[in-house]
Amino acid sequence: MNNETEAVLLELRELVNQRIADCRQAHPTRPHEPGSTTFGRILTVDAWCCSNNPAVAAATRNLLNSPEALAQVLNDAVEHVGMTILRPADMVVVPLDPGKVSTGEDDGGVTGTVILTTSHAAIHTWPLQRQLSFDMFSCQDFAADELLDFLVSRLYITGAQARTYVRDHNVIPKDRIVLFSP
Repeated sequence: MNNETEAVLLELRELVNQRIADCRQAHPTRPHEPGSTTFGRILTVDAWCCSNNPAVAAATRNLLNSPEALAQVLNDAVEHVGMTILRPADMVVVPLDPGKVSTGEDDGGVTGTVILTTSHAAIHTWPLQRQLSFDMFSCQDFAADELLDFLVSRLYITGAQARTYVRDHNVIPKDRIVLFSP
């Protein structure tokens, strides 16, 4: 390993250790895990909304293309699981590039984030494909199953891959860090 890589890893480890100290001070224990030293929970959802009903399919495409409707869903979702919003959903329309649609490179859509007092939630949609990705991370634990149920009901989700896990404070020793590059 060269000196530049070692310096970057050392700086990263110092930042991680500071974040750990900050998180431990702010949240020394969690209600769901007495004595826990976790960073918090993350939920990721990659979903599709593929109803065979033409009216539902059209409504789904419209919803996934509406920054206003998605902002409401995003704000409602985080409040549904007891999160406190620091900055309400900020949505951006990603314009469709007609020249790339046939290649699958560009489907346009909507991207949005909501900033929580304990971290963030985000959504990305591809209306033409009737697909979306959602993730939420928080130092405060939350009921991931309830959040997923909420998203399924509000976004007409018909299938999804969902993952949730708890991040912990275990710092990987320098000799075990593996850097991946394309």
